Amino acid sequence: RGDRACGLRNGSGAECSDGSRVVGSWTVNTTTGRYMLTGCPAGHSLVAGPAELQECRACAAGCEYILRPDEDECQACPAGLECFGNDSVVAKVAGSTWVRNGSVLVLTGCPAGYGVRAGEGTGGESGSEVDWAGQECVA
Repeated sequence: RGDRACGLRNGSGAECSDGSRVVGSWTVNTTTGRYMLTGCPAGHSLVAGPAELQECRACAAGCEYILRPDEDECQACPAGLECFGNDSVVAKVAGSTWVRNGSVLVLTGCPAGYGVRAGEGTGGESGSEVDWAGQECVA
């Protein structure tokens, strides 16, 4: 990650001498004089915490997606989707139906000749937690 505070002195997205860039929307707290991360671009997860650890973390194209950059974390790409690291996804089986459920995409239907593989439970106390990343339509 490195220290990219140099870029903030010139405004959001400014480039530092080492070529790194500050990603996201930042504001200065007038009381403390410290920069605070207020928003991230598409395809990035806002990592909150102490000012020096705040960042916009890029979601990995091919294996993650994110629906709401300023609210959600990067989610593992379900087996039945092709993901691009942002909120754009493509169903691997034409005619499969995916809907948003909070921060995740949920498979709700498959075309004729296919069944829903819902993924294995993750255990949890109730035993009913779903492995969203395991969802796909199978013949």
